[in-house]
Amino acid sequence: MSEDYSRDAFGGFFPQSDEHAAAKFALNLLAMDDRIGSLVDLLTEGDPLGALGGEPNWELERRDDGDTAIGYADWPRGAKYRAWVDPDAFDLAWPERFYGRAEFHQLVRAILDAYLARNPHQADQVAMVAALL
Repeated sequence: MSEDYSRDAFGGFFPQSDEHAAAKFALNLLAMDDRIGSLVDLLTEGDPLGALGGEPNWELERRDDGDTAIGYADWPRGAKYRAWVDPDAFDLAWPERFYGRAEFHQLVRAILDAYLARNPHQADQVAMVAALL
């Protein structure tokens, strides 16, 4: 696992005061684990892989346009993405947050910029993700 990207991407990590902490936590862990490329699946409408997760029990999930599956019944209107961190595994003031497309993509852009700055050799992988934003 490489070093933390939170400072470069988001100005730091503030688990008790940032309502976006769950998404930032998960995106940072993807970068730290060199899993940035897996965002292609998450960001691709209709891709069978509609969620990413990891330890300590976090998840980023996509809801496809027009999907009315029972699992989405509690999603707010217009929500495209969901970030969740298990409150028993990590103490966040907001362990779950729903996002519209533009708002979530803004967070992804921030982590991509920070990741690319440290990993210029991964420019092709970052470009594949960025093309979906």
